[in-house]
Amino acid sequence: MAKFLLIDNRDSFTYNLLAWVLREGHECRVVTCDHSFGSVYEEAWDAAILGPGPGTPAEAGWLMEFTARFVDTKPILGICLGHQALGIHYGASLVQALRPMHGKTSILQVTPRMEQIREQAGWPLSDSLQGQKVMRYHSLVLDQVPSDFELLAVASDDRSIQAMIHRHKPIWGYQFHPESVLSQRPDLLLKVFLQSLI
Repeated sequence: MAKFLLIDNRDSFTYNLLAWVLREGHECRVVTCDHSFGSVYEEAWDAAILGPGPGTPAEAGWLMEFTARFVDTKPILGICLGHQALGIHYGASLVQALRPMHGKTSILQVTPRMEQIREQAGWPLSDSLQGQKVMRYHSLVLDQVPSDFELLAVASDDRSIQAMIHRHKPIWGYQFHPESVLSQRPDLLLKVFLQSLI
């Protein structure tokens, strides 16, 4: 069981994320991005989730400061805005998506690297994320996969970056919302991140 710190970037999906983590049997503490930054030092936690939110990462309280402070020492999973924060920290930029994707689903097309992660974990082919449907809520996307990262999945419809992993650290980004009821295999979407912590 892992203990997560969930950064709430003033988004209504935060507590869906909390429920997602708790449902999979883990502990989770929620901290709002505009409360005291010092509070994140006060408790022990195993991994952080950078949650979704409106606007850009630079507008989300101390999200970028948190990212810079902990990317070298803690496992991090960025979701939507959090995924974008990771990309920006490592040198990518935000651009307008081909079309707004607010409350729309896409099918994941995974890379060989994602399949390699599944195979290394010893999971059956039925645990592949290839072809899984995911829910999206965003109009901005990263313009590139930073050089420190590997691409894990794109959306089959617009080819936008939907999942990436750091080459040497347990740092993942999901542009989509794994906690949504319309995202398939939410259990696997958390499990695959946790596998990288071992």
